[in-house]
Amino acid sequence: MNEPYLIIYDAQFTQQVQRLSTAYENDPDGPEVNLLIATLDAIDIVKRGEEAEHGGERLGYSDRHYDLRDCAEIKIDLLDERRPDGRSRGPSHRMIYREFAPSGNDPRPIRQIIAFEHRKDGRPFEVAAERLGRQRGAAIPGLDVIPNTVPATGRKKNPHRQIRPYRLPLPADLAAALSTAQRALPGRERSRSPNRWIRTADPPTRHQARDR
Repeated sequence: MNEPYLIIYDAQFTQQVQRLSTAYENDPDGPEVNLLIATLDAIDIVKRGEEAEHGGERLGYSDRHYDLRDCAEIKIDLLDERRPDGRSRGPSHRMIYREFAPSGNDPRPIRQIIAFEHRKDGRPFEVAAERLGRQRGAAIPGLDVIPNTVPATGRKKNPHRQIRPYRLPLPADLAAALSTAQRALPGRERSRSPNRWIRTADPPTRHQARDR
């Protein structure tokens, strides 16, 4: 059965996954394998529309933040990070993505994966903004149609904020990308453990990896 969303990738995100895949191929027991597995699992979560089960939140904008109103995040628990008192700091990584209306003969909405980074110092949002060509505090023309939720943390966060990204018309540059190899998504080759599979990017191809 097809996933409900068609997935495309930011070019720099693709390069990032390619580097991780190359590192895995050179050393299947190396330190990058768990990050690669987590990245690929996060892609599948976005592809299947399971963001509600993974802390999904629509992003926002203020004059102190990047304008990411068209984006959303999911949270991935890769590293077991603890506070001095032993309490968990929560999921360590964020995947940032956005969503567009279907194009051509495929009725599925399109989701673009932009970034997957450790949460420290807001790096996922900084990387996503850089890849989208956005500056801190600068509103993006055209995004004012999206209801805004001002970025906040902890108790200041709006508990009723939207989960999924706002669906926008597909820009011309991404429509052109759909006519290239990015349109052909990979088949899945799973190893004995369903979370232990590896793929490269643009488009990703999967290889079996050993359980760790």
